[in-house]
Amino acid sequence: LAFRPTSLASLESIGIDATKLGVSSDETFSDLQNSLGYVVLGSSALALASGVTLEGNLGASLTYLFAIFPIIFLGIGSTNPGLIAGGIEALRSVVDPNYTERRLRHEAAHFLMGYLCGIPIASYRTDALSPEVELYDTRTGDDFKTGERTAQTGRRNLSREDVDLISVVALAGAVAECRAFGTARGCQGDLTMLNFLMGKCAQPMGAERQQSQTRWAAAKAHEILGTFQAQHDAVVEAFREKRSVADCIAAIETAAVPNPAT
Repeated sequence: LAFRPTSLASLESIGIDATKLGVSSDETFSDLQNSLGYVVLGSSALALASGVTLEGNLGASLTYLFAIFPIIFLGIGSTNPGLIAGGIEALRSVVDPNYTERRLRHEAAHFLMGYLCGIPIASYRTDALSPEVELYDTRTGDDFKTGERTAQTGRRNLSREDVDLISVVALAGAVAECRAFGTARGCQGDLTMLNFLMGKCAQPMGAERQQSQTRWAAAKAHEILGTFQAQHDAVVEAFREKRSVADCIAAIETAAVPNPAT
């Protein structure tokens, strides 16, 4: 894997819509704007209803509370937009009839891409609605999110090669959703973590380079998932049955094996 500058037009040329994938900053900003509009309208209606229907201090207190809620929402959105975006995606997940299948394909793509890129598994859970996998940040098992191992090795930064690998792994889930459903849901956490890790690169990455890195990773994940479609489908089925890590790896290694006699 080797990074090369990638534009939005390049993504579109291979059939990837950045707004549906979730890597377009304009899409995220639009979501925040729309959410603020809904909050203002809802809060205004509740404040008016409280003032009209409730008497005394209770009515006045509720009116004041509902009136300042948009300001609180705006403050959170300004200081931590990822929190609001995560809430939006969580709500979408609840109302999405394809939620379980999305999660299966999303997590299976992370698992497969981590396997192909040589990134070890940090944790694997089967007690949720669908299995969830977490991977380390490097091939040597460093975890810059928690400081695990980095405190022992003294490693403080990621190399560009590390960033190339982990960015493809991070975007694999969203790309898998887009390949199956046309859009991605619930990928804000992956993008937020990827931005954090790009900030740990030993060679500073400016905003434009980070955006290009994300687009390149999406394109590369799309290419790899297309090549290993049979393996991805096999992991999805293994996840559906909540099978073990060993079983999932076996599913990858035995998927679509050519018949030696042919």
